[in-house]
Amino acid sequence: MKRCGQFLLSNGFLFLMFSAIVLFSGIGLPDAHAASNEQKIETLLNHAESYSKNKSNHSVVLKLCNEAIRLQPREVGTYYRCGFILGRMGDYVSAVKNFSYVIKNDGNGGRLKYPAARKFRADCFMGLGMLQNAIDDYSHIVKQNPKGDSTGKIWFYLAEALALANRKDLALNAIEQGCATGSHWCERMRFLQAKILKGEQIVPHQPLSN
Repeated sequence: MKRCGQFLLSNGFLFLMFSAIVLFSGIGLPDAHAASNEQKIETLLNHAESYSKNKSNHSVVLKLCNEAIRLQPREVGTYYRCGFILGRMGDYVSAVKNFSYVIKNDGNGGRLKYPAARKFRADCFMGLGMLQNAIDDYSHIVKQNPKGDSTGKIWFYLAEALALANRKDLALNAIEQGCATGSHWCERMRFLQAKILKGEQIVPHQPLSN
């Protein structure tokens, strides 16, 4: 009976996916009534976000994101949302690819529409254990506004990455610069500082948690 229920659930899920594919492809729909690409993308990403709450749905989420990107391959916002959704699922490799596209194409030399993309990419590098890549991204961010209160969190993440990379002197320096901004993150930085000086284990923050 249990197997039968699982079979029905599985087939029901496949039926829903097939129905979604037919809907999004516009098969059999007159052009006048077909949903716009923007509407299709929004629906696809909403479904991806919903399914992403269960990591076992990774392949489905990836397909939904890829389909959304296929509809408008130059829409930076789609890559940004997919990067965030996939990163939250723990697929840091795919998330890095999406955020890298955003970083390369956002703004076209003007004001950035998705400035958090580099921070999120750095977080994903942390999740992958690619500490130098994370350090490079965090460093890039703080250089843009080293004394801004909003960069306090980034100074903390930079110090954390440096400490994990056994570059303790640079980590302690980053903490001092971070606290100099007046950010409320200074309290966490001092706690991290104490761990570094005592040689205690440092557990990196959860990527895309803030």
